Amino acid sequence: MNYILHGATNWGSSNFGDFIYGNEIYSYLKNSDENNMVSFHQPSDYFKKYISGYNDSKRTSIKDADCLVYIPGGYFGEGHGARLFDVLIQSWRFMPFGLLGVLKKKKILILGVGAGPIKHIVMLWPIKRICSKSQLVTVRDEASKVALERLGIEKIRDYGDMILAYDLENKAMETTQTRTIRENASGKKILLVHYNHSAEALEIFAKALNAFLKSNNDYYVVVAADSVLPYEQEYYERFKSSVVIETHHYLYEDPYEMLQLLKMSDAVLTCKLHVGVVALMFCKSVICAAEHPEKTKRFYAQIGQSERCVSLYDTTSEQVAELLEQYSSIPGRIPETVSLNAKQHWKALKEAINL
Repeated sequence: MNYILHGATNWGSSNFGDFIYGNEIYSYLKNSDENNMVSFHQPSDYFKKYISGYNDSKRTSIKDADCLVYIPGGYFGEGHGARLFDVLIQSWRFMPFGLLGVLKKKKILILGVGAGPIKHIVMLWPIKRICSKSQLVTVRDEASKVALERLGIEKIRDYGDMILAYDLENKAMETTQTRTIRENASGKKILLVHYNHSAEALEIFAKALNAFLKSNNDYYVVVAADSVLPYEQEYYERFKSSVVIETHHYLYEDPYEMLQLLKMSDAVLTCKLHVGVVALMFCKSVICAAEHPEKTKRFYAQIGQSERCVSLYDTTSEQVAELLEQYSSIPGRIPETVSLNAKQHWKALKEAINL
């Protein structure tokens, strides 16, 4: 079989969560049959570099593929406060892949996507068209299922976030950078601060840390992104000048090294979804001021820990400091029932490719 995968894997993507999604599904399909050909649609250089054994010269066109696979991601919905221009860009990035598959009568599988809100016709029509012609549609939460059902899509399966079905702990890789962090921490607990590309989160987190660390001096603070950002150093310098303590600047590059950083951290303060999700899989304390509250709050409600997640746009540094005070020393956990449910994605995929 000849598979082409697509998700938030193009346009220069280096995002940690999207890489984990893509890598696991790529590896599964490659290993399920030695004759399978698996490639990504318009893969970024980052994906080509870090996916083991990936050979871009063997990439296939949609017209020659047997099966098109949308990997998990939140792109079947509109972002927080999205303008029409933003929606047009998102539609152009993700929808032609599936629409061309429909036109060419290809087998289409949609795995673990986040959907909704879907308001604009430029997203609504292609999503409805692609999903209605797909052989499999699984989603990552009930709200996504409802959003697609409102478009008239049937037989949608909600198995939760597919990343919970992955064995990530054994893929973490110790490096010089992570060893240095451990040595510098000198026995202190590690607090990972992840404002990534959000200037709002940067400011709120800096003020919250100043308040929290006044009475909690047993933390070593590490600042990290989960994408390769051109303004990484500029943002860090701004953060560094806003906090009263020394911090360590972790430079993100290798996704397996990032797994190790999450594995060795004790608490994580983040504004994004999957840094928090993976940290929770490692039973770390997580506090999230969500940059995309529509999709992120769904996850924390799903695992019964809504109190750990607030909207970045409705919170203050004082409230974030209070959350750190309350939860930083209490490990978060993924309920076993939720993890087991996520494994149904693999079962559904196996059934679909063996049809």
